[in-house]
Amino acid sequence: MNIGYNFKDYDANTFYSAKFPNQHDKTSSLLASIKGLFNLGSDFQFLPSAYYNLHTDEFELIKNSGSANYHKSNVAGSNLTFKYYYKNFSLNFGTDIRFEEILSSVLGEETIENYSGLYNHQNARINFSFFVQGNYSLGRFMATCGLLSFQNTAIKQNLSNIYPSVNLSYRFNKQWNVFASFNTASRLPSFTELYYKDAVHEANPNLKQEKSISYETGITYKNKFINASLLVFYTEGKNMIDWMKNCADDTQWLCKNINELNKYGIDVSASILFAELFENLSKNIRFNLSYSWMNAEKNNNNYISQYAFNYLRHKFNLQLALPIIKQLTLNLSGQYCVREGSFIEYQHNTAGEEKNYKPFFTMDANLQYEFKNKFTFFVSASNLFDVDYYDIGNIPQPNRWITAGIKFQL
Repeated sequence: MNIGYNFKDYDANTFYSAKFPNQHDKTSSLLASIKGLFNLGSDFQFLPSAYYNLHTDEFELIKNSGSANYHKSNVAGSNLTFKYYYKNFSLNFGTDIRFEEILSSVLGEETIENYSGLYNHQNARINFSFFVQGNYSLGRFMATCGLLSFQNTAIKQNLSNIYPSVNLSYRFNKQWNVFASFNTASRLPSFTELYYKDAVHEANPNLKQEKSISYETGITYKNKFINASLLVFYTEGKNMIDWMKNCADDTQWLCKNINELNKYGIDVSASILFAELFENLSKNIRFNLSYSWMNAEKNNNNYISQYAFNYLRHKFNLQLALPIIKQLTLNLSGQYCVREGSFIEYQHNTAGEEKNYKPFFTMDANLQYEFKNKFTFFVSASNLFDVDYYDIGNIPQPNRWITAGIKFQL
């Protein structure tokens, strides 16, 4: 059983719009869940679970303006999973039911009843799903096949709500392994995307559910001094949801479906243990690097996208763990990013020109000393070279940030 509570009261700089930089948000969350495991013989298990989440939100587009949006959401659900094992085969199947409700001053359908004096809008939906997944291994070959079917009270029910998945892998020897996968998925529009409206946003109650098909294939290689992988992917998306403008002069972001959005790319990574290559080097020297490239087939009539077409085209990461003396280690982490897309630059709360994102390189450093395996003293520097950059439009990222502290392990 798990029970948790979270409360936040903070300023939200340009969270919804750069036109209103002085925003404020106050949220609270209550989370509770319980899980069980029952053995029904030597080869059969039953795993029930249930959960409940209560979330409240008080948002001010302009802090201390006396005007706020109030939201209260209730999410409850239960999952019943059965597992069966037989030699090299295992089977998982079960059902899941989820209830979602929103009470709000702006989200949902307007109601006559005023809940708690704050909420005069309401909406709810129930999602019921059934899933089955089989896992099979034979020597160096492994296969996983699954099927998910769901019905939701908020959308029309038809056979297209069945989503299959297949994952295959084959290990040639101790070093080489190849894999491939085919997965399908769906996402319902959120209550915010359906109903939210303010001076700079207009939602869309007629949004369709997102659907996607993903294909992946790749290869991994591992020996005593290197661990490397190569992944190629392609994703077909239909009815993808995005906030968009036709031009920079438009006053509102409109929430719409993109009829078709396809993305493809590669991921390459490698970890090197130099101690296995060169004698007399510490085994704690570790070097990791990775590179990702992605492209989206843009068929959007050149509208300005807030999310869908703002993505990292190139991302290069490197990490180095370098022991200096016994128990004293320097960790370096750097990344070079090239973001595709654009944003509307705001100056003095007024929309200006459309700007492209600029590439940036940042480096983080951490120096730590371990004492008797219980105490760790550390000094960390984020954005070590004090680079000015934007990762999301109009929101400057923190400059050099230095922290220090002590960790204690019981």
